[in-house]
Parts: sequence; structure tokens; C-alpha cells
Amino acid sequence: MIKPYSALFTIFLLSHLSFSQNIDSLIQNGSKLRTIGNPDLAILEYKKALTINKKSSDANYEVAYTYQILNDFKNTIKYCNRVISLKSTRIIEAFVLKGSAFDYLGNQKNQLDCIAKQLKNIQTITYLNTIWE
Repeated sequence: MIKPYSALFTIFLLSHLSFSQNIDSLIQNGSKLRTIGNPDLAILEYKKALTINKKSSDANYEVAYTYQILNDFKNTIKYCNRVISLKSTRIIEAFVLKGSAFDYLGNQKNQLDCIAKQLKNIQTITYLNTIWE
């Protein structure tokens, strides 16, 4: 009876690893495309990764960053908000990028709000690091 469950678990694990590797390779391809000057194609690669896992903080952040390069600050903010809502390890980077986008849009009030939230997150992370040491 254990063998059928073992086989199902193995299939599940392999499919999960395959999705993870596929997302990582799409993000890497997007980064290469952006680096060689094809940001529009890079966004398409990142969005393919998001069709696999819409909660990928890395893919969402890379989309936001690439929109920043394209001076599309509203989409930068949109994708930064997704990263922030995921409360991932990219949250501080997302706040920095979002604050920068607000600055480019001439909205210093929202930029300052982002900085305040960023500092709060840094303080929380610093506190947690002292507990875990």
C-alpha cells in the first residue's frame, strides 16, 4: 500500500521541481534579454513564468524592474505592489523600486510613504536576525 503513495509523491515532487526549474529558466532568459537590450521580450519571458506561478516574487519583481527601465512607472508600481503583497525576501527591493517610480512620477508623498514602510521592514528584519542568531 505504501508503494502507490510513494509513486504519487515522487510524481508530485518531480512535477514541482520541473515547474520551479522552468520558472527559474524563464526568469534567467528574461534577464539575458533585458541585458542585451530587449526589455519588451524580457517582460514576455517573465510573464510566461507568472503563468506558471503568479505568486513568484522573483518574476513579479523582474517585471517591475524592467518596466522601470522602459519608464512605464505605473506598471512598475503595479508589479511592485504584487511583490510587496507576497511579503517575500524581495519586499525591500520592491519598496525601493516603487518609491523611485513615485519619484519619477513627481509624487513625493507616496515616495516618502514607501521609504517609511521600507524602514519599518528593515527594522523588523534586523530584529528577527538578532533573535535568530
